[in-house]
Amino acid sequence: MDYFGTFTDCSFIINNEYLGDVTFNKHVDLDQVRGIKFYGCTFSLDHRATNVSQWNLGIAAYNAGFNVLPTCSTHVVPCPLIDSCRFNGFDKAIGSFNSTFIDYPVLISDAHFADNSTGIYLSATDYAVVINNFLEAGYNAPYVSNCGFANGVGIDIQQSNGFVVENNKFRKNINATDGNYAGIRVKDCPSQHDIIYKNELDGLSFGNYAEGTNRSNPGWDETGVEYQCNRNSHNAVDFIVIDKEAAEEAMIRGYHGSKDIASGNIFSRYLPIPQVWHFENWGKRIINYYYCDPCSEEEPVNIYA
Repeated sequence: MDYFGTFTDCSFIINNEYLGDVTFNKHVDLDQVRGIKFYGCTFSLDHRATNVSQWNLGIAAYNAGFNVLPTCSTHVVPCPLIDSCRFNGFDKAIGSFNSTFIDYPVLISDAHFADNSTGIYLSATDYAVVINNFLEAGYNAPYVSNCGFANGVGIDIQQSNGFVVENNKFRKNINATDGNYAGIRVKDCPSQHDIIYKNELDGLSFGNYAEGTNRSNPGWDETGVEYQCNRNSHNAVDFIVIDKEAAEEAMIRGYHGSKDIASGNIFSRYLPIPQVWHFENWGKRIINYYYCDPCSEEEPVNIYA
């Protein structure tokens, strides 16, 4: 049964007055529990604080389920002004690890993420629901990772399936240093048919980044991650399918839309980006992409395959 613990309008803060006697790793650590709920809470980490782990998190969950939800200070329905959970200053604002049972659901809704290297990180976490969030990719301060270049990701999903990623808004943090920034990354997700749906992605290096084998059955084109009704604008690359080690392993669902229903994705069109790649497929699998013929903004023009 669900645990009944709740946190409402709480602030978890590490700032430059932190004494640093103990290395700070994370604000919240959840291990093999489910049903913890956070309503309208603030999680923050000041970059000036000393003795902070490079791998810091706001919420870390290990085989655990939790909800991150907004709250409302009035009894008016619908709420005129919701109070969202906020996450600022982390390597990973939220990290969920090894939660592969439907008994441990993760729900993140209407939260605001800014000044984080990665907003939401789901590793081997099945059936997660991530909806209606706002995510900026990248730190405010100059940041260089262990790989030697700056990067940031809004939502990073690895080796997970059954997820819902819908109606979220992404953009690059305008204060972040030059580097590679992605909105939604999926990597090696054994997906039967997961749809990344109706998200807005603006001003990123990669709007949607699919790495490795994102199918439950590599030989069956009707399995895998699909993109529907996402709105891209001012991205350098809207969609990319890639595997850095073996091109034959790079794949998503082989059918996006059908003859009856268009995929509905809108592609970047406008300057100041001199060259916009709408779809880059570095893999060796054909993607049958269906779009609305009279809808010029839904037609992928700049394609690499």
